[in-house]
Amino acid sequence: MDPTSTGGGRVPARMATVDGETTPGRGPAPSAPPVVRPLRYVAALDGLRCCAAVAIILGHAGSLYPASPRLIAQGGLLVVTFLLTFFVTSGFLIYRPLVAQQMRPRSARKAAAAGEGGKYFAWIFSLRRFMRIFPLYWAVLAVKCVVVGPGEVHTIVDWFQVIFLIPVPDPSVLVNGGLGFATWTLAIELPFYVVMPLFASWTRRLGRGWLRQYSGFQVQVLCIGGIMGLYTASALAARAPEVLTLLALPIGMLLATFEVEQWQRRKRFAPIAWLADKWWLCLGIFLAFWQIGAYLAYKPGTETSVEEVARSGLLLNALLLLFGTIALFVTICFGRPSLLSAILGSLPLRMVASLTYGTYLWHPVVLHELADRYGEGLWVLMGGTLVISFALALVTSLLVEAPIAVLRYKLDEKVGRTPRAGEAWAPLWLRPRRTGGVALLGADLGGARSGSTRSSAAPGPSRPPRPGP
Repeated sequence: MDPTSTGGGRVPARMATVDGETTPGRGPAPSAPPVVRPLRYVAALDGLRCCAAVAIILGHAGSLYPASPRLIAQGGLLVVTFLLTFFVTSGFLIYRPLVAQQMRPRSARKAAAAGEGGKYFAWIFSLRRFMRIFPLYWAVLAVKCVVVGPGEVHTIVDWFQVIFLIPVPDPSVLVNGGLGFATWTLAIELPFYVVMPLFASWTRRLGRGWLRQYSGFQVQVLCIGGIMGLYTASALAARAPEVLTLLALPIGMLLATFEVEQWQRRKRFAPIAWLADKWWLCLGIFLAFWQIGAYLAYKPGTETSVEEVARSGLLLNALLLLFGTIALFVTICFGRPSLLSAILGSLPLRMVASLTYGTYLWHPVVLHELADRYGEGLWVLMGGTLVISFALALVTSLLVEAPIAVLRYKLDEKVGRTPRAGEAWAPLWLRPRRTGGVALLGADLGGARSGSTRSSAAPGPSRPPRPGP
């Protein structure tokens, strides 16, 4: 018998289930698990990642060129803004399957877990992240060490740090050795890949215990908001406002929670919908906050450097850039189809987006080689770094990522996991085709998938009407 039942197949009004879900009133227990909607594919996020990668690479190349102080201020803040976009996207995409699994009622969780690997869900999640990051990183690192040299890597401990992206005991090893400054973002994200499954499991336990009077969605919002509040207070107390930019990761987790709740309930949050549907306003906020931050960082009559830009008005800049990033992200993931989402979700950008990780890994090696050989020519550094890094990423996608993608799909088939359409890290030509039940962006939210002319699946007879006009 269900431990929450009181006999006769009925659940008392407002009684919390073991998963923290509450029922609005008395009624007969459902005879079948609730319908669980698969996570949708947000095509425009691929284009956003592509634009962010290009901006970061061009910004790194431009930092070696003795540009004007105003240009350094604007370019440096733009690079930081798109770097925050990467962090928000990572928090969103990584935490979304975890929070979707934890927020489902227990009666629906087993059916949903069957498509995610069943009891192997946590292991599949960890293995997929490992296969996403390390094989390509090791390939690029090996080529760099053979052709250029490992950099300032001397001891066995240094090699261990560089190979496995461990920031301790000496964080400078990751910057001065291996692939250089490209690895520090990976070293920051890796602990989150370990913590996120544990955090999702912890919130589920809280939903069963102390917070059982709240729904699964409310538990997630309370826990993520609490962690963000504690982190902010600690950063301010330690007088280290520069670490506030790392709030981008939990912000992505919070946005993932809202998106999953909205998608499963087929009901949009009115405040988010009001902003998200005005894509031109969100894009304007993004551009305005970037320019305001650059204005605050720029000091006329001084020798502005990238380091000075990073220190100038740091707390205010961090908040402005975070808000601008959130506004752009909200319209892409929560808004109705628009010109912006159509451009970002277009096929050329999605094809390039599958190579952004390899391009990001290759670009510091290419950049420093070009700087050593051809000096500080701006167009040589920017154009050459982008083109050569993209070409090398294409080669390694065929030699490294493609075989790993094949192994991953075989693993999914063995454990019974259903691949989702548009899984972004695989080369585009090896991604699984759309299968029955795979949802597309915009279905039940007022249109077809964002950035695509393909229509969503035909509604069934019991499907509720779409909200909005």
